[in-house]
Amino acid sequence: MPSLPTPFTTQNFTGRFKLNLARSTRVDELLASQGIQDADEREAIKHGELAFNHYKDDDGKEHIWIEQNIQGQIPPAHEHALRI
Repeated sequence: MPSLPTPFTTQNFTGRFKLNLARSTRVDELLASQGIQDADEREAIKHGELAFNHYKDDDGKEHIWIEQNIQGQIPPAHEHALRI
């Protein structure tokens, strides 16, 4: 089974994503190895959600909007990237 449904490509990955804990292994080890030592932080991250909006504007420039929503983090973190 692919990680993403077939409509998603490198040119379009707009959507909301959550970690599938049933199919993921050793998530705590991975997060700890990335410097996240607090167990409560790792637990919140595991249940977080990422939202992407990937599109081209009228001038043909690519935009990628990312929203990261983690439990207890108010407001959610936002990031915008422009690829020319």
